[in-house]
Amino acid sequence: MNECSGRMGRMRVGTLASVCTLALLLAVVAGAGLLFPPVPAAAEPVPGEVTLELTDISPAVTRPGDDIEITGTLSNGTDEDLTAPRIQLVLQLHVPATRSALDAWLTSASSFNAEVFAVEYLADDVPSGASVPFSIEMPADHSPFGSGSTWGPRGIEVRAVSDGQAVAGERSALLWYPDEPQVGAPTELSVIAPLTPTTQEWRAAVEAGVPVLEESAPRLATVLSQMPDDVAWALDSTLLESVPSDVPVTDAGEDATPTADGTSDPAADPTDSAESPESPESPESADPPGEDSQTGSADEAAGPESPAGTDDDPNADGATAAGTTADGTNSTGGTDSTDSTDSSTDTSTEGPVPLGDSDPTAVLDQLVTGAAERDVIALGYADADQSVLDSSNGLDLLRAGDDRAQSLFAEHGVIALDDVTWPASADQSSLAALAAVDTRAAVLPAASVPTSETIGYTPSGRTRIETTAGSVEGLLWDEGLSAVLSSQASSLQIRQVMLAQTAVIARERPADARGLLVALERDLGSEAAQLDALTETLEAFDQAPWVEPANLRSLLGRTDTGEARDPLPERPAGGSHLRTDTITDLNSARSHVDAFSQVTEEPAAFRDDLAPQILTGLSAAFTRDPSTRSTVVSTALEAAAALSAQIRVEPGSEVLLIAASGELPITIESDLAVAATVAVRLVPEDPRLRAEETVLAHIPPGGATTARLPVTAVANGNVDVSVVILSSIDGEVLTEADPFRVRVRADWENTGTAIIAGVLALALAFGIVRTIRKGQRRFEPAPRGRGAPTDADADADADTVTAGDRDAGTATTSTAEPAAGRADDPDPHPSGEDR
Repeated sequence: MNECSGRMGRMRVGTLASVCTLALLLAVVAGAGLLFPPVPAAAEPVPGEVTLELTDISPAVTRPGDDIEITGTLSNGTDEDLTAPRIQLVLQLHVPATRSALDAWLTSASSFNAEVFAVEYLADDVPSGASVPFSIEMPADHSPFGSGSTWGPRGIEVRAVSDGQAVAGERSALLWYPDEPQVGAPTELSVIAPLTPTTQEWRAAVEAGVPVLEESAPRLATVLSQMPDDVAWALDSTLLESVPSDVPVTDAGEDATPTADGTSDPAADPTDSAESPESPESPESADPPGEDSQTGSADEAAGPESPAGTDDDPNADGATAAGTTADGTNSTGGTDSTDSTDSSTDTSTEGPVPLGDSDPTAVLDQLVTGAAERDVIALGYADADQSVLDSSNGLDLLRAGDDRAQSLFAEHGVIALDDVTWPASADQSSLAALAAVDTRAAVLPAASVPTSETIGYTPSGRTRIETTAGSVEGLLWDEGLSAVLSSQASSLQIRQVMLAQTAVIARERPADARGLLVALERDLGSEAAQLDALTETLEAFDQAPWVEPANLRSLLGRTDTGEARDPLPERPAGGSHLRTDTITDLNSARSHVDAFSQVTEEPAAFRDDLAPQILTGLSAAFTRDPSTRSTVVSTALEAAAALSAQIRVEPGSEVLLIAASGELPITIESDLAVAATVAVRLVPEDPRLRAEETVLAHIPPGGATTARLPVTAVANGNVDVSVVILSSIDGEVLTEADPFRVRVRADWENTGTAIIAGVLALALAFGIVRTIRKGQRRFEPAPRGRGAPTDADADADADTVTAGDRDAGTATTSTAEPAAGRADDPDPHPSGEDR
């Protein structure tokens, strides 16, 4: 018939000769048992079924001069023996021209243009419950490929036949490439792996009150130990957090004490939150806080962002995973990118046994070390659900999350590509929110923006997307390739189908070196074999001249290829998303925490201890677990409300103000573990008292201080005065105390002053009058008619006058006048003499 048919006939002759030789050997050793006894396969037989599993195809890409060997295992899970079993190799005689044609072969939807190329007869029957290995060998001189063969993939089916009936089989592909170059330049293939906590890990961390890395470490230890260097990371910064999501507010900002496992322990019992008063922000509705009752259930959460999910676009090229059985059942199956199970009901956190060191400190070191060896982009903090963050409050939270992520990256020395992220969902609202915070590029599924017209090739994974807030460059991951690489098929099947798919893509436009992107699942590592397949596939690319692994920067450096594409959907499909009022409450709580942090000596340390509580509630993982989100959101809002009680004003009694101005002493207490400097302001409720000055007060950790605030009385009366504590002179209100009463009696001071002044004036007048009257009595002249004074009397009078002068404060020269008067006295007789 053709080249392959001729070789197929020669292969049958060789196989029959081998069977004859084997029969002679069996006759010689008759009675000694089976020469090749059945051996258990890696997978046990499936009860009631006959299964065939391929274990190796060597080489992965056949080149001229290569021998081909296909090995596998045939398992009999039925109650009857398989008699006269033989293994047939069915080979396509042409290269599939399109990805959909290749998929049709792999899913057993088509067997067009295929013939049996080789047959391997097993030595004995396969007993019930047994598994036997087999091998089909094709030497280079009997290869189905030659110098004139078309390069590319050929579909194969290896099937088991017993009693003339096909009982089991598995389909795959052989790859052929000649010595001569067949493509102008290889297609570049970038692979990105998201590293973010799963829904189950978040739930376990919230319940245990520990950093989420402690719950993610066992899974990530396996992922990091097997991660190839060529894979880029989309890293969730919450994995770098050293504080749990429920630090008590009384411990915020305090130096954490390292625990035995190397993580920090901000509180002796982090699950006991500080008591706080009722807050209007605390959710009290019947629905879980933040849940949008108008959205779908948790089972509907998988959206177009799912790398491995193919239900969203069943007609997309390459969307079919590899590996089928003889009855056409797909053996790979797709899984959700963000969670492969219904986590709203599954509370199990058990996973595969970690291959690496699962200690959180060791995993953190691996994250930091591995990030330095590859391209890294930052996921939104806690892999936030950006679809609900396109409002002003949401954008504030989105920026706060970005700031926290950058802080954690800088703290651990992780360098991420600037302004590139991977949103949790691909929709207009998410992209508009990202554009509003100056995001340059976003990783998106290609199916979310399909080409407007049918084209006969796979375009590069680059486009430009316009949003209401600006344009964003799109890095589009191929869903067909991503579904294969994230499937649950064997490592061999994933490797061969990835090689086959990329070969078909390269053959579409051999002179067009395109750039493709493959995205792994967000629960990467839940299946341990998945990492083996990734490593094996990337290593096999070294044998494929038509494809070349590339870093993410290479794809980012490409430009929009110009294909017209449909717009993104407005909103994500399904899932339980946060309500607008809850977004507002969370942003108010964030602003409150930020204001409190500004009064501490280390604002960043204080804020970073409490910010995770608020930002974690935005995680897209909780769209599948609203009950855990309810716990996280309630805890965050209560913690923010409790801050107001940590700095308080000591209740005061009624104050009497009897002056036109004065100072009111205000005692402020703090329960914070760090020192704080606050602004204190009085707010009179009546204009009869004015308090226009705000005073700064420093409060020691867990201590108290007294601030004196000046006030001015305008009129008498009783005035209620409130005390407001602010973050700064013109800052945000931290807390407000209950009002106290000030009795303003400003005229009492004036009246009292006037009374005292009057009393003093009367006393002064009284003193002056008394002094004058006393002086007049002392200087009264002697009565006339008496005799002239003697010399002794004159001397005595002189002494008396001198003393009087001193008492009266007059000059001593005035004493001459009385003496002269006496000298001129007409009465010459001495005093006491009769005239």
